[in-house]
Amino acid sequence: NTTEQEVVLDGYDSSYMTIEEGSVLKATNADTYTIVITLNSNHKWAEGSDGIITWTIGKATLDLKDVVWDYNGNLVYNGNAQTVTLVNVPNEITVTYDGNTQTNAGENYTASATFEYDTNNYILANNNVEPLAWKINKANATVTICHSKTENIKEICKKADIIVAAIGKAKFVTEDFIKDGAVV
Repeated sequence: NTTEQEVVLDGYDSSYMTIEEGSVLKATNADTYTIVITLNSNHKWAEGSDGIITWTIGKATLDLKDVVWDYNGNLVYNGNAQTVTLVNVPNEITVTYDGNTQTNAGENYTASATFEYDTNNYILANNNVEPLAWKINKANATVTICHSKTENIKEICKKADIIVAAIGKAKFVTEDFIKDGAVV
């Protein structure tokens, strides 16, 4: 868990015990560590004791039970690249994606994720993240048909993203009919 762990030696008495150099009483990483204690010449270990203590920091668990793809099937083509990602990923994990960013509508895509994490100190639990089949839906359009006698034709045209003028009268559609960014 990246927090330093420390062994407390119950019954240790420095008046007749010595912790040998190289003994590990504090550590952060998952591993097995050793403490060697020697007694001065006036003391002996009880039968079966040797003054060697081993202790272990186990790997922490990164639970992925809440990790899901942020995709509900409602992506709609907008001309820009769109991306699907995982949400609720623990901070200790870096995700590398493949196939998760696309632009075109109507095609089926597959996104996958690879997890990178400190495998020396962590294990994964509940890793049910599978590759995602996803797509970008085709954009919908509302078509409005007007003629030269349509009321409020200028206001209707100002709302349009695309204007197709086939009225048979030159310069009927003027600049004040067209909003910024519209295509004529």
